Amino acid sequence: MAERALIFGLSPDIRDAFARVFARYTTVERVLLFGSRAKGTFKDGSDIDLAVFAPRMSDRQFSRLWNDIDDLPIVFKIDLLHWDRLSNERLKDKILDEGQPFFAIAHLTTDNRMDTNRQDLYPITEPFATHELVVDNGHRLYVEECGRPDGIPAIFLHGGPGAGCEAAHRGFFDPERYRAVLFDQRGCGRSTPHASLTANTTWDLVADLERIREQLGIERWLVFGGSWGSTLALAYAETHPERVAALVARGIFLCRDAEIRWFYQEGANWIFPDYWEEYLAPIPADERGDLLAAYHRRLAGADEVARMAAAKAWSVWEGRTATLLGNPGIQAHFADPHVALSLARIECHYFVHRAFLEPDQLLRNAHRLAPIPGVIVQGRYDAICPMRSAWDLHQAWPTADFQVIADAGHSAFEPGIRQALVAATDRFAHELG
Repeated sequence: MAERALIFGLSPDIRDAFARVFARYTTVERVLLFGSRAKGTFKDGSDIDLAVFAPRMSDRQFSRLWNDIDDLPIVFKIDLLHWDRLSNERLKDKILDEGQPFFAIAHLTTDNRMDTNRQDLYPITEPFATHELVVDNGHRLYVEECGRPDGIPAIFLHGGPGAGCEAAHRGFFDPERYRAVLFDQRGCGRSTPHASLTANTTWDLVADLERIREQLGIERWLVFGGSWGSTLALAYAETHPERVAALVARGIFLCRDAEIRWFYQEGANWIFPDYWEEYLAPIPADERGDLLAAYHRRLAGADEVARMAAAKAWSVWEGRTATLLGNPGIQAHFADPHVALSLARIECHYFVHRAFLEPDQLLRNAHRLAPIPGVIVQGRYDAICPMRSAWDLHQAWPTADFQVIADAGHSAFEPGIRQALVAATDRFAHELG
């Protein structure tokens, strides 16, 4: 078979750049350029403009080419694990007609900017049912059900508080085995009113979980939560242990004063002094002795311009520090004004009130978790929720499987963390099924 490369689905300037790179390699006989409208879709919902190449070259030549590709603009290198997940069969046939693909490169845009490399997650399916649950004080909650209607019930608790759910969160659950319930907590995501602080406390959210469970006719469910979602998961499980079939907690946050101070006053700034400067920017020097209070005055105040400036600085600080290595997709998600406003306002509201918990309440009541099968997943280099909290929970709940991911920070979408989380839900699908 002749050596050749296929390039399609890219803008003309990027196609030309690829062609120039391949021209350096004598093993590439010709380059086939297709129109810019040729696209495919991964089964996880990601849309791609894809370039696929089929050169027969040595490992050394391949390595050189791979490195050269790094110099091209806005290109994500996608390994062949994605090949089996390409859902456009006609496109796959077209590629195979020209030569078996050796590797693939894509300019990638996804339905969820929080993650651009989800090969460890299950396919992102559409909900089979959505609900609007009217609770109290004007709050209306968005609730969705995904997977199998007769599957193992599971509830996903997002972070923040105030972050909302994303489509990618569905991928932690096998859609063939789970009935996964996702909902946007009060004031965020698709729940309304947006960024509302009225009747918005930990215990309101615990009550909402029971309302959702009863509304959906679920007796017991797997509870899955990360970051603030782990806080809420623990509060719920300690209050209603008889309703929890299993518990998966990631990036443990116990809402203690030291944890809040670490991230919002002094601690994480020693690791990220450059990002910290932008977090400080909305606050005058004479108010920086208590940054949480200073932010609260602006985020809960009537000055809309000051509120939005504070919200963006607060949220971007979190997005920049969420991963061991910088992730532009996650950072862009946190910079989105809709996300930033609810995240910053609601987080600050909760943290000023210490999440409406008594000191060390979640650890003191951890004995109530003893009958519940559990998994704790923690990134060793988590700068938002440092490992000390996960370690303390592990000591208080020793029957849970404790997993430290050596090369990860905070985000659920970092490779080692998402693999451990999917393994945990797979384990419980087997045990509870």
